Amino acid sequence: MHKLLASLAMLASCTPKTSLDPIADAGPDHLITVGDTASLEGGLSSDSDGEIKTFVWELIDIPESSQAILDGEGPATSLQADALGRYVVQLVVIDNDGNESAPDFVEVVATTPAQRPTARLDVSGAIALGEPLTIDGQRSTTHDGYGVDEFAFTLAHSPFNSDISIDSDPSISSVQLTPDVTGLYIVGLSVSDDGLWSTQATTELVVTNTVNQAPVSDCGGNQTVSVGQIAAIDGSGSIDPEGSELSFDWQLEVPPESSAALFDPNASIARFQADATGTYSATLSVNDGTLMSAPCSVTIEAVEGDVNQTPIADAGPDLAIDTFGARVGLD
Repeated sequence: MHKLLASLAMLASCTPKTSLDPIADAGPDHLITVGDTASLEGGLSSDSDGEIKTFVWELIDIPESSQAILDGEGPATSLQADALGRYVVQLVVIDNDGNESAPDFVEVVATTPAQRPTARLDVSGAIALGEPLTIDGQRSTTHDGYGVDEFAFTLAHSPFNSDISIDSDPSISSVQLTPDVTGLYIVGLSVSDDGLWSTQATTELVVTNTVNQAPVSDCGGNQTVSVGQIAAIDGSGSIDPEGSELSFDWQLEVPPESSAALFDPNASIARFQADATGTYSATLSVNDGTLMSAPCSVTIEAVEGDVNQTPIADAGPDLAIDTFGARVGLD
């Protein structure tokens, strides 16, 4: 009996061990936009009777116009999509016994980015207890310029003892808010276009016992210029009652034959070249960091030929004298 057991044991020791192949797992497929990078993870690959020693990644199919390559070795690699289309990556793993897995594939599909609208919030009125404020999203924009489909206002924060809320109609671009206690109010706005929603824009309203009045825009006077001339429209006379620094937002409407555009629509003095005859209309709104002014407007008439411009008086610089009765020269 002992001889039989010994013989069986010897036979078992001579039988070659069967090693199982590892299993490659290249991770989930990816949907990204052109220019983005997909991170590919093979860390879930496995070997039931040993360990994985080598990860072999290979890019086996790319769009015709692509020059993409894989970046990185080991259990993780990455792929930056440089063209629209489908990228196919293969992963094979090798275990400590030299056994090679069957390949696993992961697809990366690169598309054009969705062009989402942009929400913009303007606040008008005086910030004070019991005074109604208008929160307006009318200047929100879409990539095609046709206007947004829906407006979603939220009151993201209000003082703990405030009872107010915001009720908004998705088709209306503005809501009213009347602060009922002092403190911080934060209003948010998201807008949608063809089912795509913008990120949320927010504005902070700090209500104290002191009234914060809206700034006042000043566009200067109407003008007449020659075709081809650079016209300057001056909003530097705009003021804020509390003395806050102002930001400027000029808009320009031009005649049908014109392709003129403002050189700097956010400067206090904006300029454009009148490239066709007709009437140009400029509108200015100013903002003190919280409140938006009512807009002002000015017209610029462009005509052929020379224009007799209004003369400009310059009395020279101010002077200071030390002696009473001394004579000074003004130039």
